[in-house]
Amino acid sequence: MTKKSIEQILLDKAVITTEQLDKAMEESRRKGMSVGKVIVRSGMATEEAYAQAMSEALDIPYVNLANYIIDQDVIKLIPETMVRKYKAMPIFKIRDSLTVAMVDPKDIVAIDDLSRRAKCDIESMLSTESAILNAIEQYYGTSSSFDEVIKDIDKENKFQSQGTEFDSTKLAEIAEEAPVIKLVNMIIMQAVKDKASDIHIEPEDDKLIVRFRIDGILHEMFAPPKHLEPALMSRIKVLSKMDIAEKRKPQDGRFNMKAMDRDIDMRVSTFPTIYGENIVIRILDRGSILMGLDKIGFSVEIQNEFEWRDSKGI
Repeated sequence: MTKKSIEQILLDKAVITTEQLDKAMEESRRKGMSVGKVIVRSGMATEEAYAQAMSEALDIPYVNLANYIIDQDVIKLIPETMVRKYKAMPIFKIRDSLTVAMVDPKDIVAIDDLSRRAKCDIESMLSTESAILNAIEQYYGTSSSFDEVIKDIDKENKFQSQGTEFDSTKLAEIAEEAPVIKLVNMIIMQAVKDKASDIHIEPEDDKLIVRFRIDGILHEMFAPPKHLEPALMSRIKVLSKMDIAEKRKPQDGRFNMKAMDRDIDMRVSTFPTIYGENIVIRILDRGSILMGLDKIGFSVEIQNEFEWRDSKGI
């Protein structure tokens, strides 16, 4: 079966029209630019739509980096200069294989260079340039602790006005700020590492309290300043597909992320208090709930019977 071109896939999916393609090809010849760049830059197709068409044409998986929380141990495998040079973002490592999101997953020179540096085989996936650059900004900053990330956020001086009311458009913009995304990701990653079952973000009069429930006991982890409340709450609401402008009624939502190469389900609840909104995130690690037959109360005889039948394919 003959593989379709990226442009043909975009036509088949009615993302672009024949007239638009002809125009893009003409502009491509005139400016010496690839047809793909013309299509995206002119707004005929979004960057994501073009990347997904490329994924189908090349038969290489497309990855949405917004759904991943990347471990710092993985980040350390490839330096910032190299990820910026190749527009390649490491995502996770399994044994001797490192999965990397790339703008050009067929770049053999880049893949060989990344492999030598990381001392791993490279499994390439496709992502958009903007997603990769955003991820680089989030993960390759100098900050390594909660306090340092908060200092980085405060340097931008966007959230200092405590008590300021932001409209829904502004809240949505705040939720997409790279330092805010980084802080929320760090909180979730730390909770997963600590095997916490819940994250509680609780506003008080002059600060926020972040607590993790570990082995049934709530532990206070750190206390971000009060003026970061709109940023943190908005980011979590956006992830959970909640109404970011609604603060007076309880809301429920959920989202999924990959952290430490594990699929994590997050169930989120908000409810108003006199100091602001409480947020509780229930962490459901799918991998951790898988149990063997010896853990669910079967007798040795029944367990042996199951295992024998399984080995025989019965």
